[in-house]
Amino acid sequence: MDEPAILNLKEGIGTHVELHPIANWILVFFFVFSSFISSIALLALLFALRKLITKIEELTPKVNPIIDKVDQALTTANNKLTSLGDKAEHIIMQGEEVADNIHQKVDRTATVVQRTVHAPIITLNSLAAGFSRGVITFGQLQRREESSTNRDAPIRPGLEIAAPHNKDNKEATNTGQGILKTLHVPAG
Repeated sequence: MDEPAILNLKEGIGTHVELHPIANWILVFFFVFSSFISSIALLALLFALRKLITKIEELTPKVNPIIDKVDQALTTANNKLTSLGDKAEHIIMQGEEVADNIHQKVDRTATVVQRTVHAPIITLNSLAAGFSRGVITFGQLQRREESSTNRDAPIRPGLEIAAPHNKDNKEATNTGQGILKTLHVPAG
């Protein structure tokens, strides 16, 4: 047989692998060394975990009062916020009541102003429209009388005729909302 190969595969059913003896020792050393390193790492982790547990047990009595103080502070803050919320709600409700009262007073004032100011103005306007209509009627009667006596005579210079400033004289007279407009016939 020639020199042994590092890896020699023989053909057939089921493959058999032969390694060189040095390669066998290298693999064995690698597996033993990695197992040893893994064991050391595992022991270091175990040691660190025990040390951490001991530290936690030391700090727990110091941390518990701090946690209790934080809990008390949060409870106090929650109570104060609840109290402020209740007060704010009360203030908002009072504001709504004041706004409603002011709105009612403004409505009442508007009604009083409408009754005391608008009604006399409408009455005065109605009187003015009636007076205007009377003047127009008087002027028409005057012209009829003059036309029956003097058909060709022009309208007298300087004659003023008052008429409501509205196309529909009946509406202006009936509602009292017409505006007086004076017509002046110039002389000559």
